[in-house]
Amino acid sequence: MFFVFFLAAKVLTWLLSKLLILFYPKLSLETQTFIRKPLALLLSVIFLRIILPDANTTLASKAVSEWATLLTIAWLWVLVV
Repeated sequence: MFFVFFLAAKVLTWLLSKLLILFYPKLSLETQTFIRKPLALLLSVIFLRIILPDANTTLASKAVSEWATLLTIAWLWVLVV
């Protein structure tokens, strides 16, 4: 389930990156990398935490959704980069 959310987040961040390049052609490579990598991980964790409690899921998916370490890693990656 996390993989599906990660793919959805990657597609959204890729589209966001392409739109920003279209409107701001001088967008730095660091900004593009930030949008594509740590922001995609953060979005996928947020999707997982929002949607998963409502879905009929397995115990493993519930354990991942309640795993605060992944959310902490995603936020730190966003804040540090």
